[in-house]
Amino acid sequence: MHVIENNAKPATVAQIAAMEFEAVKEFRGLTRVRRLKKLHGIADDVRAMAVLASEILGLDKAELVEKINDKHETWGPFLMQLAYAKDNAKLLMDILAAAEARMAVALAVVEGPQMEAEGDAS
Repeated sequence: MHVIENNAKPATVAQIAAMEFEAVKEFRGLTRVRRLKKLHGIADDVRAMAVLASEILGLDKAELVEKINDKHETWGPFLMQLAYAKDNAKLLMDILAAAEARMAVALAVVEGPQMEAEGDAS
């Protein structure tokens, strides 16, 4: 599910409750164990590269150039690893957004009738 900002009226509880879930492609068909193992690997990769990114952000240009020049064989591959981690971070965002949407739909199904009954009573 993707949110599109516009000036339309917000969806009703009934409209939200009627929504169907979409699978996250990278996790489609995986068992719980395989899904969690894959998720942990992705999160660990993002965490490690986030720490590296933080260190890089703490360096000025001259310091970073010096580090790369001194240990190019170590620092050179980090560029592709950062790019890969960025893609994994986007995947984590997609996973969180999908879970949020599913929770909104499920809550609308559970709470919808109660909210409608309360609305009729007022």
